[in-house]
Amino acid sequence: QAASLGWETVLDPRPHMHSNMAAKVPKLYPGSYVPDCDIVVWVDASATIGEGLMARCVSSLGEGYYLLSMLPHAHRQSLADEVVASRGLRKYDGMQLEAQTASYRNEGMPDEFGLWATGCIARNYSVDGYARADLNRFSDMWMAEMVKWSFQDQLSFSYVCWRSGVYATPLASDHCSVPDAIWWRPHVGT
Repeated sequence: QAASLGWETVLDPRPHMHSNMAAKVPKLYPGSYVPDCDIVVWVDASATIGEGLMARCVSSLGEGYYLLSMLPHAHRQSLADEVVASRGLRKYDGMQLEAQTASYRNEGMPDEFGLWATGCIARNYSVDGYARADLNRFSDMWMAEMVKWSFQDQLSFSYVCWRSGVYATPLASDHCSVPDAIWWRPHVGT
């Protein structure tokens, strides 16, 4: 269905990496797969894409003003609540999520800074001549946090926003309010 809407699925096997980390490369650096595009939207494989998604992404980026557009988390606002929810998923077993968030708090990040659903990210590489470099620096910081702590990228995304001063603008009020644009399958525990 996505192909009929003009979307392209990109597979980029990285057998030398843990599968969860390998999946972060196109998520964090989608512009490298389509270097001539001004607006690039990365969508998690657990989503079904609707006809209205691209229009919403372009509109939410403020006609070229914002670098990132995403959906605020519909159920949680704090890193602490996200850690509790993450503990219910086997894929995070053995990861130091509590130490990660404690480290962020020790640096001064408020726990209630906000939480974003990272399953759909629109990036605007046309804001100015530096947008691509700015977004790549942001992604470098985000990847470094995942390598250091965990591939639970919602925790590190909020931290990197707080640390870098690069903020996302909302694509919609939450990830349940965009029935014309995107639908989600439930998370699995792996």
